[in-house]
Order: sequence, then C-alpha cells, then structure tokens
Amino acid sequence: MANPDGLLLREICKALFMTQADLGAFLGVSRRTAQRIAAGRSSVGADGWAKLAQAIHPRNPPLASEVAARGGQTLATLGLFIAQPDPRIADGVVYAAAEEMDVSPRAIRPALRAAFRRARELGLSVETLAAALEEAKAPEPLPKSA
Repeated sequence: MANPDGLLLREICKALFMTQADLGAFLGVSRRTAQRIAAGRSSVGADGWAKLAQAIHPRNPPLASEVAARGGQTLATLGLFIAQPDPRIADGVVYAAAEEMDVSPRAIRPALRAAFRRARELGLSVETLAAALEEAKAPEPLPKSA
C-alpha cells in the first residue's frame, strides 16, 4: 500500500526541484528522518506542512492547498490565497500583444494561453519569463519564399 504522505512529498520535491536531502534540510530534519517520512515511518509536523505549503504555493496553488490541509490548515489560515483572475486585466495583456503583432486579439489569445501554460508547467513566474524574454536574442527572420 502506498504511503500518502510519501507520495505527496515526492510531488512537492518534484515541483520544488528538491532531493530527499534537500527536503530534510528545508524541514530542519536529518536526511535519514526525511527518508523515514517518505517511507511512512515518521511524519511531518503541522509546522512542516505549513512551511511546505508556503514554499509550493507560488508554483502550484492547488498542491499548496492539499499540503496545507495535510497539516490541518487552509491557504487562508496560512495567509495564502488563490487569486481569481480579473478578465479585464488579462484582456489588457491580450490587447497589448495583439497590437504589438498587428493581429486581432482573437488571433493572439490562444498563443498567449499556450505560452503561459508552458511557463506555468516549467515553474516560471511572470517576472522570470519577462526577464528571459528581454535577454533573448531576436530570432533570425525567415527567408522570403520565391
């Protein structure tokens, strides 16, 4: 039978790019204790679950909610919230991209969705993505077909 805490901790480690040793250090326990936790022979305390929920929240709010619940908390009691997007703000981004590309907002919206979905999968914040785009060299133009 699978250890639910161990499975959850593996998911957390994957999302935070942590090893078991990193997890132990993060929680302030030895590597051996981290191994025991992963194997179900020891447990993470409520403070540890709260600390993990806070760390994972920027990358994966639904996972953070599950982690907080494991420690008897909610995102709200930890001072963390899943922001509900304001469509008007998103539309402003879509319109700016459409204007830059000289296309209709309807044409650019799917590309923006795909780009942000991929950035989220990679764990990139908007700030990190923006900085990377600023530093990126512009691609060479495609040759004109005859």
